[in-house]
Order: sequence, then C-alpha cells, then structure tokens
Amino acid sequence: MNDLAETFRLLDGRVGWDPQPDGGLAGLAVDAGTLRLGPLRPAGQTAGAALATRLARSGDGSWWLGTPSGICVLGPCDEAFRCWRRTPAAVAGLAVRGRMLAAVLGSGAVLVLDIPAAYLAGQAAVPGAVSARFAADRLMVAGRRGRLTWLDFSGLRRPGPPGTGVPPPVPLPPGVTVYRDGFLIEGRGAFDMSGRNLDESSLGPPPATVRRRGQYLSLPLDSGRAGCRWHRIRLDASVPPGTDLDVAFATTDGPAAGRTPPPVPPGPWSSWPPGDPDPADWFTIGSGVTDSTLQVAPGRYGYLRIRMTGDGTASPAVRQVRLDLPRRTSLGLLPAVYSQDPLARDFTERFLSLFDAHLEELDDVLDRRGALLDADALPDAALGWLGGLIGIGFEVSMPAERRRALLRAAPDLYRRRGTPGGLADTLRIALGVSAGIEELGTSRPWGALGSARLGSVRLFGRSRVRVRLGSSRLGRAVLNSSPRPDDDAVLAGASRIRVHTGPGTDRALVERVVRSQSPAHVVATVHVATPGFAAGLMRAGIDTVLVPPEPAVLGRAVLGRRGVLRRGRSPAAARVAGASIVVGAGEPANTSGTE
Repeated sequence: MNDLAETFRLLDGRVGWDPQPDGGLAGLAVDAGTLRLGPLRPAGQTAGAALATRLARSGDGSWWLGTPSGICVLGPCDEAFRCWRRTPAAVAGLAVRGRMLAAVLGSGAVLVLDIPAAYLAGQAAVPGAVSARFAADRLMVAGRRGRLTWLDFSGLRRPGPPGTGVPPPVPLPPGVTVYRDGFLIEGRGAFDMSGRNLDESSLGPPPATVRRRGQYLSLPLDSGRAGCRWHRIRLDASVPPGTDLDVAFATTDGPAAGRTPPPVPPGPWSSWPPGDPDPADWFTIGSGVTDSTLQVAPGRYGYLRIRMTGDGTASPAVRQVRLDLPRRTSLGLLPAVYSQDPLARDFTERFLSLFDAHLEELDDVLDRRGALLDADALPDAALGWLGGLIGIGFEVSMPAERRRALLRAAPDLYRRRGTPGGLADTLRIALGVSAGIEELGTSRPWGALGSARLGSVRLFGRSRVRVRLGSSRLGRAVLNSSPRPDDDAVLAGASRIRVHTGPGTDRALVERVVRSQSPAHVVATVHVATPGFAAGLMRAGIDTVLVPPEPAVLGRAVLGRRGVLRRGRSPAAARVAGASIVVGAGEPANTSGTE
C-alpha cells in the first residue's frame, strides 16, 4: 500500500462494528445500526408488561382498564376512571376494537362485549388465558406458555390462520409511562394500577428501561502500514442529558498473542474486560468529545474503546466512527524549520489540524455542490432554498415539477434575460403560458418622404407628436418634456413592448413575471386575447380562433356576408357566389365565423 495515500476506516451499521469476541459488547447493543446501551431484560413479568395486557384505547379516545373488580373506562371528557362493568373475577387481559371489547378473566373465562349496548355478545372458557387481541374477524387468546386459542365473536372456537406462531408481547399504548406504583397517560393524568387518581409528583422517577453502563471494544483495525501515525477520530453521535460518552484509542505494532493482560486500574470500570492493548496505552479523547486529533504512538493496528453511562432511561447513541490515517496536515506546506524539533512538530501538527479540519469540511461541501444544486435530486421542500440561492422566486401556485423545470432552465434564461425570446421562454416554463412579444419600436407605422411606399405607410407628423408653436392644433398634440424634439421620429415606440397571451390567462400573474424579467427602462403592457378572429394583425394560437360558421337562417342571411346555403350530401364541389356564400350540396369547409 502506498504510504502517502490518504485513507480512513469506518465503523457503523453498514460497514460493521467489528467488536471483539467475549466482551466486545458488554452492556451495549447495536440497534438499527446504532451503538447504544442495551435494554434491560429482567426475569419475570414487569409492571409495564402486566399493565399492557389490561389497558387499551378505543377509537373515540376512551381508555379501558381491567381491574380486580371489573372493567373501568376513562371517557374523552372524563377526569377519572369509572366502573363500566363488574366481573366475577379479576380482569387479566383486555382488548378493544371498534364497538367490541374482549376481557380475559383470571378464572379463564373470556367475555366478548358490545360497548354501545353494554351487553354480553359471546363467552368462552380458555383455561390459562392471560391476554386477548383482535385479529381480522376473530379473537386471538394467548395462554401463559404462548398457546393460542382462536374464537369468533360469539365465543365458539375457530381454526387459526396458517403459519401462526407465538404471539409477540402486547405493547403499551402510545403516551403511557409505567412507574412502580402507577402509570401516567399523557394529557390525562396519573393513576394507580386500579385506576384511582394520583398526584403526578408522587410517581417518582420513571423505571429504568436500559442499562446504566456499557463498553465497546473493537477488533484490531489494520492500517496496512508499519508504524502508521493515526491522525483523527470523528464520531456521529448524540449524548442526551443525564448520559455520558467516553472514547479512547490505542495502537500497537501487532496483536499480543498469548500474553496475560495486566489488571485494570481500580475504579468504576475495574470489573469490565480490559481488552488489548495495555490499559496504560489508551488515549482518551475526553468526555463527550466527538472530534479529536489522535495523540498516540505510531502503530500498524488501532483499537477503539467506547464507554457509555446513563440514568437508566436514556442512552448515548453512536451512529458512525471515522478514523483518518496517516497523519496529514498543512505542516508540509511550511518551511522545514517548523518540523525539526519533535515536540514542536507535534504541537504544530495538532494546532494546524484545527484549521485543516474546518477546511476539510468546506472541501466536502464543495465536492457535493453538484448534488446540492441538482434540481432533480433535491426534495420538494428544498426547491425554494435553491431558488433563493440563485435569485429565483416562485409563485405559490407553481407545482413542484414546474419549479424544477424553471431551475433547470435558469442558466440559459439568465443569459437571455431581457430579450424577447428569453421573456417568452420564461413565461412558458414558469407559467405554462404561450406568449407573443411585440416590440413597438421596430414596428413604427410611418415612413420618410421619398423612401416610403405609397399606400403602405403613413408619414410621421411632428405637429401631432408634441405641441409645436405655429404648427400643432390645439387638442391634437401632447405635452412632452424631452429636450430634443427632432428625436421624436426615432424614439417613437422605443422601450415599449406588448405581451400577447391567450384567453383565460391570469393577467396579474403574467404582469408580475414580465416586470421581473424586463429591463428597468422598458415599459411593458400585457394584452389578454378574447376568443374570436382578429382581422389585420393575427397571431395564431393567441388571438385567432377558427370556428365553423353558424347555419344560415332564412330572413337573416345576407348575400356576400355570412350565409351558407347547403342541401343534402353530394360529392359535387361547393360553389362560391359572392364573397362568402357557398351554394352547393357539399359540407362547407371550416371558415372563420366573423363578418
């Protein structure tokens, strides 16, 4: 392996945690790829498991509790449990679904009750039953040893589904916390195990659910380099209040085979497996520290140790550990004098690594810039962030796909911003509107004397553009404050555009987009066409609609204007009499319905 090549080692749920055998995971567990304190597994049934079998919640928000004397209910508006039905024996299990309630009594009787009518719908005897659960159209009753009995709602035994095994433990309903002497329903109050109200402060601390101490020891991590200088350790971890995380690292030139490990120094961890290497060689990076430069002796093999402590209810969580190697800092860019003294070199390397770590994070962001700026890869919620980053605002009504299309086209639209083509494409991509851009300055309907063609243009009238003494007629000219009257012929219609859109377009929406994409000196007006046919300047698809003519009505048809005469169906060609009247037997061709 190239000694100058930079590499790293990962420990996580995907790559593997590689714990040492026989004590590598002591009090810890890997839960969904995350290293955390292991759950408690006390022998026998806990108070929480016992309550879970006889506490249930129905769809209307009511809570149902089985007690030694019967079934109690806490309605949506109640402040305390009340007795709903008394039973001849204590209720060991309870299940609710819809309007049906099933109760398992300590005597082995199973009752199926209709809640609204409060009557007994079915009954069966199942010796040793401890819990019940509704499953499809049947009732599943579990015994003490996991034996299942299937009943219908009338209490008759029925065969169970194929492949049914031992049922999992009944979980507590969400929002319930169990204590030694009672339980708490979030938002409803505290109660003892029989449903009587309690003061929440009298419940005390919640019972422990996870271990209070745990340790992880890794296998020897081979760097592939003799005398490797391990550089940096980084942890993706969270440390809740009341917990602590302690990480240590050590190196050797090879696993010590057959040696007797020395005793662990006295302390709270003296009874835990010491692991390889020697306890005195461990470098502790500090309590709660998740990023540190490693100050360890060179060695080919590295060892990681993680110790967690908690309060019994919360646990630190380590999702990933990254070890960078070999030692590589920006010291190599400095003059050699800074590396001559070994102690000074070590200090300078650790000092520069603070800045190198920050620059490395920036480099990682730059390496991912393609993914961060990819409109197709970002989630819908991040499109607004990307639009704001490059100066694009979205209308609230714009769907996500149209926003993505606008972001993809942004580089090209920015290059052509302010041009007629760029404005038309922006309206099409952003709003789905097909628009025609008319530049009024390039279509001046006048010509110069001597070069204008007779009958096609009109002459420019200076006395009508602005008021001129001796030539303008009162009421026929406008006041204009521009300093050069001789420029009126050149500036007529300059910096003016007209945007033509089809019928049904939201004018205010189009005007906002046009304003944002037009130069500041350009005055733009939006013209929304109405259905029909426009004689003169016609724009196909915008203000021109070809529709069939209306049928001719006797007494209303006018020769040469809007009458179509037809009789029967015949292959004979249509004949045109006058301007628009079709005389013949064939079907008339589609013509405009305007006069």
